[in-house]
Amino acid sequence: MGWGVAIGALGAVGGAGAAVLGILRVPGTRLWATAGLGLLAGLGVGFALGFGWLHAAWTDLGAGVLGGLDPAWRTIAAAAGGGIVVGAGLGLLLGAGLGRSGTAAGGGAVVGAIGGLVAGPLTAIDYDPSPAAGAAVTVGLLVWIGAMVVDVWRRGVDLEALRARYWPTETIETTKETIEWIREQQPLGRKS
Repeated sequence: MGWGVAIGALGAVGGAGAAVLGILRVPGTRLWATAGLGLLAGLGVGFALGFGWLHAAWTDLGAGVLGGLDPAWRTIAAAAGGGIVVGAGLGLLLGAGLGRSGTAAGGGAVVGAIGGLVAGPLTAIDYDPSPAAGAAVTVGLLVWIGAMVVDVWRRGVDLEALRARYWPTETIETTKETIEWIREQQPLGRKS
């Protein structure tokens, strides 16, 4: 039931965002590319969790690096440490791509490390196929929404172009001309 709520909420947000961008025809947005990226991320997570690839990788890493630690905690500790490293690296790359300064890259690394600390241990769990599918769809939707936001953020929105498209300038000018023509045809007389 929890996956259904998460998937329903994220699907509604993503669908609404895509609908607004599509209806407004915001220049520069790539709706199909962001949806494809979300699909690929979801498939990757689904295979990695469903077949137990990540669990096996964290177990092997924990046994090799943290051999002295209690086996009950070894896999989760390896996943937390690995998640921090991977998250910080991805955050650094994303922050550097979005910002124009080193501050954005550093902030991205910190946010990525925190996200990796949360996500890493979640990937260490040996999932059954149903929860793995729920996690895959959730991650795919999150990536899709995030990619749309980043795409709009990087390209910006030309508000003048949107105003020119949706503001009825021609209708307003025609109406003004019509009102003037009517006034010329029938001048207003004195009221009695």
